[in-house]
Amino acid sequence: MVGAGYKIAILGAGNVASHLLRAFSRAGCSVAVWNRSDGALVALRDELGVLCTTCMDELPADAQVYLISVKDDAVESVAQRLQQTKGSELGSGSIVAHTAGSLPVSLLEKYFPNCGVLYPMQTFSKDKALDYSKIHFFIEEKGDMLHRLAGCVSEHVHDLTSEQRKVLHLASVFACNFANHCYVMAEDVLRGIGVPFAALLPLISETTGKVSALPPLKAQTGPAVREDRSVMDAHRQLLGDRADLQEIYERMSESIIKYNTTMIDYDLKKIKALMFDVDGVLSTATIPMGADGIPQRSVNIKDGYAIQLAVKLGLHIVIITGGNAPSVSRRYEGLGVKEVHLSAGIKIEKYREVMQRLGLSSDEVLYMGDDIPDYEVMMECGLPCCPCDAAPEIQQIARYVSPLAGGYGCVRDVIEQVLRAKGLWNMDKTAFGW
Repeated sequence: MVGAGYKIAILGAGNVASHLLRAFSRAGCSVAVWNRSDGALVALRDELGVLCTTCMDELPADAQVYLISVKDDAVESVAQRLQQTKGSELGSGSIVAHTAGSLPVSLLEKYFPNCGVLYPMQTFSKDKALDYSKIHFFIEEKGDMLHRLAGCVSEHVHDLTSEQRKVLHLASVFACNFANHCYVMAEDVLRGIGVPFAALLPLISETTGKVSALPPLKAQTGPAVREDRSVMDAHRQLLGDRADLQEIYERMSESIIKYNTTMIDYDLKKIKALMFDVDGVLSTATIPMGADGIPQRSVNIKDGYAIQLAVKLGLHIVIITGGNAPSVSRRYEGLGVKEVHLSAGIKIEKYREVMQRLGLSSDEVLYMGDDIPDYEVMMECGLPCCPCDAAPEIQQIARYVSPLAGGYGCVRDVIEQVLRAKGLWNMDKTAFGW
C-alpha cells in the first residue's frame, strides 16, 4: 500500500483527527492515536483496530510523524505535554506538526527542533465520508516527510508559509462558514412561508457547479450584479422588522456591486492609455497553425467592442507585439486603433517610443502582458495587469490579475473597469454602436 512504512501518532480524536486517522490508516500507514478522554476513542478502536490510548506514554517512540490535531487553543498545551512526555525519546528523523489553518509553525518551534504544519483544507463532519484524494493539503516543513505523508492520501499537496496559510484560512471562512450561514438565513426566511430549505438545493448545486467552470466573479448573478435597485428595495421591505437581515442584505448587495464595477486597486481616472500584447492577451495562449506555418489567431468579440468604445471615448489604445502578422494590423486598425506595433522584438523600446510621442507619464498607462517579453514594460508602467493564465513571473509583478484568461475577455475586463471609473461606461448612445 502507498503508505506502508510510515508510522504516525495522532494527538486528538475530533473530526479532523478522526478523518486523518482513517485516511492514513486505510492508505497503509501504521497509526496510533491519543486523546485526553476515552469516549471518542472507543468507536475508532472498534472501527480500525489501531492503538488508541489516553496515556501519552504509550504512543510509539519511533513514530516518524506526531500530528497534533486538536482545537486551536489546545495545540500549545498538547505540544508542551508531548515534549515533556516523549521529547527525550523522539528520534532525529521524527517531526511534530499541527493541522491548524490559523496557527503558525513557530508555536511548535519552542518545543521541537523539527516541526511543521500539515493543513487539510476541508470542512470535516463526524459521519460524512470524504474523497481524500481531492482534498488540498498545505504543508510547511524543512524536509519532505509531511509532503510524502500527505501524498499517500491526496493528489494535491502544496507548500505554504504560516503567513500565507492565515490568508488561506480567512478565504476558507468566507467560502465555507459564511456561505453556510447564508443558508441558515435563507432557511429562516423560507420558514415564514412554509417552504423547506430542500427547495433551494438544486439552486445551490448549480451555483457551486458554476464556480468549478467560471471565476466566481463571472458566475455572479442576481439583482445586485444588475444594479436592479427596485428589486433590492422590495427585498429589504419583505424583511420587515428584521434589521439584522436587512443590514446583511444591504452590505452584501453593495459589496457585489462594488466587486462588479471595479476590482483594480488603482486610481483608474488617471489612465489615459491602455496597452496590450496580442498572443496570450488579445488571443488565446494556444494558437492553431495554418498549413503555411502562420498562426491563426483568435479574437474575442467583447474585447473588440470595448476597444472600439475606448477609442471613441478618447483613450489611447496601443498594441505592442513581437508577431508580424498583417491580420493583426487589419483587425485592430479596423477598430480604430492607430497605434498597432508589430515585430517589437524588445518591447520596452517600442513602449518608451510611444510614451514619448504621446506625451504620457508612467502613472497614466495600463499595460497588460502575459509572458517574459512583457516583463520590462510591466515593471516600468504605472498599472501592470495580466490574464489569469499568465506566466508565474508576470503574475507576481502584476498589480491586477484578471479572473479571465487571455483571449477570453481579460482585455474587456480592464477596459470596462477604466471606463466605469471615469463615468464613461454605457453613458450615452456612443455605447450602442460599432
